[in-house]
Amino acid sequence: MSEWVIRPARPLEAELLTQIAWESKRHWGYPDAWMARWRAALEISPSSVEAQPFFVSAQNERVMAFCALLEERPHWDLDHLWVGPEFIGRGVGRELFRHATTYLAHRTGGTTLRVESEPKAEGFYVRMGARRVRTVIRDWEGLRRELPCLELPIAELPEA
Repeated sequence: MSEWVIRPARPLEAELLTQIAWESKRHWGYPDAWMARWRAALEISPSSVEAQPFFVSAQNERVMAFCALLEERPHWDLDHLWVGPEFIGRGVGRELFRHATTYLAHRTGGTTLRVESEPKAEGFYVRMGARRVRTVIRDWEGLRRELPCLELPIAELPEA
């Protein structure tokens, strides 16, 4: 794969980001009825792209993945991290996650990044250095799921 860039997302890309989130979630093989229940949670609005840090990984202007951070003082949440199915396993998510943690290290001078993970993605976050701290029960219109909650301490970066 040729080199890609990570850049801030653009509000006009919200519909594309929603499509990537939808396709990435569908990649895990969930039934259509479950996917329908999650539609609103996977929707990205232009106003949210403007209001919080969103980053995309793009190759020749083709967006492959995105992530979003949400400040929940005193920590931050990884609000989204979705990789288009054709790019899963190619390091795109890993580099995007590293970009997000570096962004936080520069911006906050040290914080904790929390992740409420898709159960099938927990191993990815553990490989990235996060550790499970608890499980949370979520109920979407009668669909009850246990989601792993992970945390990653973000250290202040030394001055160059």
